[in-house]
Amino acid sequence: MQTFSKQTRFEHSLEKLFQWHEKPEAFALLTPPWTPIRLQKTEGPGGIVPGTVHDLKIGLLRIPWKAKHTEYQKNSLFTDEQISGPFQTFIHRHEFESSAPSESILRDSISYQTHLGIPLPLIQSELNRVFTYRHKKTQICLDRLDTFKGPSGKILVSGGTGFIGVQLRLALAQLGHEVYNLTRNPVHANDIHWNWEKKEIGQLPQPLKCVIHLAGENIASDIWNEKLKNAISRSRVEGTKFLADSLRLQNAVPRTFLCASAIGIYGDRDEEILEEPSLPGTSFLANLGVKWEQQTEKLQDLETRICNLRFGMVLDSRGGALSKMFWPFVMGLGGRLGHGKQYMSFIGLEDVINSILFLMTQPGAKGPFNLVSPSPITNSDFTKVLAKVLKRPTFLHLPEKALRLTLGEMADELFLCSQRVVPSRLLNAGYQFLHPDLESILRYSLGREQ
Repeated sequence: MQTFSKQTRFEHSLEKLFQWHEKPEAFALLTPPWTPIRLQKTEGPGGIVPGTVHDLKIGLLRIPWKAKHTEYQKNSLFTDEQISGPFQTFIHRHEFESSAPSESILRDSISYQTHLGIPLPLIQSELNRVFTYRHKKTQICLDRLDTFKGPSGKILVSGGTGFIGVQLRLALAQLGHEVYNLTRNPVHANDIHWNWEKKEIGQLPQPLKCVIHLAGENIASDIWNEKLKNAISRSRVEGTKFLADSLRLQNAVPRTFLCASAIGIYGDRDEEILEEPSLPGTSFLANLGVKWEQQTEKLQDLETRICNLRFGMVLDSRGGALSKMFWPFVMGLGGRLGHGKQYMSFIGLEDVINSILFLMTQPGAKGPFNLVSPSPITNSDFTKVLAKVLKRPTFLHLPEKALRLTLGEMADELFLCSQRVVPSRLLNAGYQFLHPDLESILRYSLGREQ
């Protein structure tokens, strides 16, 4: 039998640490972004109570794993054991102890036996990778309970099934909010049907503390043509207009309305440092950004506090640009785009969630906010940092002509466009970044901590 153990001290009480692990959202929040885990079904009493059985699918290969909770001592420990799966034996003990009145220790102890042929060093390395991430995520979530505490309320989220929306809804639920998901395909109890194209929407909850509008057609789903550009534009402009009109018609206008936007509103600006007061550009995405943000003005006369969230490139291995870049770089095929001097503005997913929670709880926050890291870098430097984190060479590059020949207008707006954007208003309001630079974002999201 082999063993593994990971221990971390938290500046939070034992009771708070244990209660956090009892919350139904904890399992999903602790899942590493590079290892998809799908809960198929749960049998028994549920939660971490002994007798609860979880059927899971692990990783890209969807490996079956069935685990059963076998021990539970309040504020002390709980245990889960593999019933069937990739190991001969796998027993995971979550142990908790108090080290001071407001300090506690979490110890994850694992005893396991492998099938023949599985290299032991590889398993130990992966367990260390996973539990380093899990303990850091636990710290982030516990800190959120302190930083963003306040009266709970009803929160409506559109785009809640995207990789930002899913993590946002989990974070909101852990803070005690009643979260409703606006979706075309309602499945769960708090799902509300809507279809902006058909002008359909269900009964909205009241009173609404906040609406967080993230829905919109993926701008990188395919090579642009006029039909796709029209769909991208309509999903944002008409979709936002319909939601704003629906909130008014149903007398469900929220106290706060946080609406997605994008730094594409600034256009291609070379080395110019771009802040929220900077003038918009003249490109397709810039014009779209202006029209998009104008739709939120429909709620201003009703004393709703409105924030326009100008997202940069959101980095997380669950989706978005990083998930598309990962495998080419792992295979040594990554490289700079064009001359590589164009600036890239990005932000880690954890800081996206925290900045949204921050703006939701700041009564004086209004208008546009750049949701980007305070450290934009050139495409050439971005390439070098990603290659360094993945320990891969990077000697290839895609010439501008090749990109334009393949992608047309999309190449200039998404890959060759230079946007040196900084989050001035967010910083001035007092927001503190978890991961202020590219390397820290990548190491956390990809599980490549030093």
